[in-house]
Amino acid sequence: MTVGTDGGASIVGDPSTRRAQQRWPLTGREHELTLTVETLTGGRGVVLAGRAGVGKTRLAREASARLAAGRDDGRGSHVEWVTVTAGSVPFSPFAHLLERLPAPATGPLLSSPVALVRRTLGDRAQGRPVLLVVDDAHLLDEQSAALVLHLARSPSVTVLATVRTNHPCPAPVVALWKDDDAVRLDLQPLTRSETATLLAAVLGGPATESTVDRLMAATCGNTLFLRELVVDGLANGAFQFTGGWWRWTGQLRVPERLSEVVGAHLGRLEPDQREAAELVALAEPVALADLVELVPAGTVEQLEEHGVLDTSSEEGVLTVRLGHPLIGEVLLARLSAPRRRRLLGKLADGLTTTGSLRDLLRRVSWLVELEREVAVAELLTAAHQCAMVAPDLARRLATRAAAAGERAAAAVVLAQTDMFAGRSARAEETLAAFVPPELDQRGVSIAVMRANNLAFGLRRPEDALALLDELGARSTGPASEGRNADPLSGPTRQEWLDGQRVPMLLLAGRLEELTNLAEHLLGTPAATAEDRMRARFGLVPALALAGRIDEAIDTAQAGLLVAHEVRDELPHTVGQLGTGLMLALQWSGRFDQADALARMAYEHGVADDVALQRGVAALHLGLGAIWRGLLEEADRWLAAAVADLLPADLGFLPSAVDNWRATQALLGRRARIPEVGSRLPLYETERLRLEGVVAAAGGALEEARRCSRAAAARAAAMGAGTYALFAWVDVARHGDAPGAAAAIDRLPAMPDGPLAPGLAAAVAALASGAPDVIADHARGLEALGLQLHAAEWAAAAAWAYQRAGSSRRARAEQHRALELARRCGNPRTPLLRRLAELEHPALTAREREVAELAGAGRSNAEVADHLGLSVRTVETHLQRVYTKLGINSRRDLADLFQLS
Repeated sequence: MTVGTDGGASIVGDPSTRRAQQRWPLTGREHELTLTVETLTGGRGVVLAGRAGVGKTRLAREASARLAAGRDDGRGSHVEWVTVTAGSVPFSPFAHLLERLPAPATGPLLSSPVALVRRTLGDRAQGRPVLLVVDDAHLLDEQSAALVLHLARSPSVTVLATVRTNHPCPAPVVALWKDDDAVRLDLQPLTRSETATLLAAVLGGPATESTVDRLMAATCGNTLFLRELVVDGLANGAFQFTGGWWRWTGQLRVPERLSEVVGAHLGRLEPDQREAAELVALAEPVALADLVELVPAGTVEQLEEHGVLDTSSEEGVLTVRLGHPLIGEVLLARLSAPRRRRLLGKLADGLTTTGSLRDLLRRVSWLVELEREVAVAELLTAAHQCAMVAPDLARRLATRAAAAGERAAAAVVLAQTDMFAGRSARAEETLAAFVPPELDQRGVSIAVMRANNLAFGLRRPEDALALLDELGARSTGPASEGRNADPLSGPTRQEWLDGQRVPMLLLAGRLEELTNLAEHLLGTPAATAEDRMRARFGLVPALALAGRIDEAIDTAQAGLLVAHEVRDELPHTVGQLGTGLMLALQWSGRFDQADALARMAYEHGVADDVALQRGVAALHLGLGAIWRGLLEEADRWLAAAVADLLPADLGFLPSAVDNWRATQALLGRRARIPEVGSRLPLYETERLRLEGVVAAAGGALEEARRCSRAAAARAAAMGAGTYALFAWVDVARHGDAPGAAAAIDRLPAMPDGPLAPGLAAAVAALASGAPDVIADHARGLEALGLQLHAAEWAAAAAWAYQRAGSSRRARAEQHRALELARRCGNPRTPLLRRLAELEHPALTAREREVAELAGAGRSNAEVADHLGLSVRTVETHLQRVYTKLGINSRRDLADLFQLS
């Protein structure tokens, strides 16, 4: 790595870094560029307006370059570029065009600035049309602005100017578009889609969904800001390429060069204006009514005109935020310590408190920084509330509480922040250091936090349950009084302890025990609101897994209605209920509702920069895309989920990894997907089923069926009827529809909603072999939104029609299957592979299996070992396949047995 004189770093030889440092493509501006060039070519001027960094100058350069290259008549324009700087003296931007010229043979010296500039431009153009580009025309002095207006009205000169919105312009510049001498184009920031496209073009590969969203949130579509962040991220290693995707790791920081650009804009603020902006940067969002009491009259309006502040209504209250996220980063980075303390004191004394969680966290953090007195109870409450969303603040508050004597309670918070950050081993070390001799409040809180860390962080739910059992055995005495009484202040109540057990029973896969315990808690008067909410955390997914999906949805919705009652003790209630609710909605076939919930959670994770929340939401968006058969979309979301969960996981990472690996296998890709260690027992069924998907995609059908049957058996043993059904559906897709149909008939009950009965009926149709019935169910699966399943059933119908001698209907279903498969990304599945055989003599089951394995790249010896055959037998089968299909190589097999 080499470090330049500007303090930046570049990675020698890295093509992505080199691309990012070069001129970026003009992505997202094609329409504006075409309109600008056409308008200028027609002889009319153009004014490009927009905020700093939005791409005005870049667009002006591209448009002027096209005019210079030549018009339709072959005559290129002479382009004269004028760059304006702030504080320039009259006519100084045109100094290079105002040289006094020798007098002609007849006539006086030219003395008018307009005449001089016209003469100079005419001489330089040598008969070509003149395009005068004025960059940052809003900074022109009045005389220079008048000169530009005169030139724009000249038939020999066309003007292309750029101006910054939210900045006053000289009257002659305004007259350009006001008097119709030029067309004004207001450039909008890049959209999210345009940002993603631009990143892929610059980096040479796609960025994960969360990376695009984080950069979009930081830059708000500003091209200049995006470029500086990307170049700096590549240089310092924050931007990394993993598994075919670019992802941003760690926090976003403002590079020095970008800080200077933003700082130059802020440097023009008056002292009162700058202080008002700094107050908002420290406290945003701020109620307008509060802010106007802290700053001189008119200051907020002035800053809005400059684009530094933005006022909007939030929940019926006029609220002030900064005009761009990076403004706050730059302002806070440049605050001296004494000034910061003075402003914090002003905020702490001047802002009203609504009693909200946000106000509590803000107030407590300010008082701690100011070294003012804060009640230890407030410190611990605030630390507990922000352990996931603001871990650094939580650690500071916990450290302060520890200094005040609450070492055990502080250790719980510190362990919690470590667990949320993926450092569960360190959290266990922290908690294990406390072994209280008595079962008092401290002892119980340490034990419960250890149990949670064991279950969620270290994926050892049985050890966690054993720890809680031990805790219960040591507990004696009366229950705590009152709904909000601290259950740790005295001997442990059984209901409170049972509430702690419920989520851990879920992770252990003990669904029947969980359901009985949770339903007891929901029905017993001795349980508090917090006890009942913990019961719902585990009950919602358990009911969904058991097939009682409608009850799961009702339970989740009932919990969301009373989530506010337990906010203090259970701050992440909405997220925990929402996770189970999303699965229940997906499994009932309500994909739109599930996606809407996941998208909302994901956007909150982006806004709050919480990797765990982003990762879990991205996982559910990926799962929803898989159900719909949108595998390219699923690939993007699951890549994002893995990227965000790698550094901060509470048990979801293995699911994200397994689903991503299966999606990649279906798409015929081999990204380098991270390996994971232990998995929670709850997800073992999912792992087996997805291993079957991977095996089937590679042509190993016997292995695929074995894995799917094992998944179905494990799901049945666990009482997860919904997942048992899904596993049997996969058995049918992997080649044993009759066996799957018989097993589905033996299921104790059919899961709620239209999805499960639709899948079960489709499997029965496939087992029947009747082409009309299979084709009807293919349409039914498509109506349910299951495009990949529909493609597979259409392929099966085509094959059945072919066997029945109806070639015309076989071709129609084949066409349908191919079109559906194309929408899904042309996946590799056994049923879709059979489309390749419709134009060729039928293969035997063994010949097809040998051909698929060989086409997937396995050697004869590997195929023989996998199928329990001799190498000579494999060679014989392959020769027969070649003869029947009219091919002669493994390469032909690979092409034939994959949709590409």
